[in-house]
Amino acid sequence: MERSVRRSGFGISKLARRLNVSRPTVYQWFREENLDALTIIKIENTIGINSAMALEEIYGFSVRSMILN
Repeated sequence: MERSVRRSGFGISKLARRLNVSRPTVYQWFREENLDALTIIKIENTIGINSAMALEEIYGFSVRSMILN
């Protein structure tokens, strides 16, 4: 998730303000192995990406191709 946020060009401070949380909270989310789906969706909506794109970036494969196969 951190990589997606950083690639989006959305600053950590700005993300924290938009989500009404502290910067340390955002950094804690980045360290969590199993971030809850609601938090992921909030981050994605804030920085303007969707789940499929984030999963492709994180895991390095096309989610859409897995669904179609």
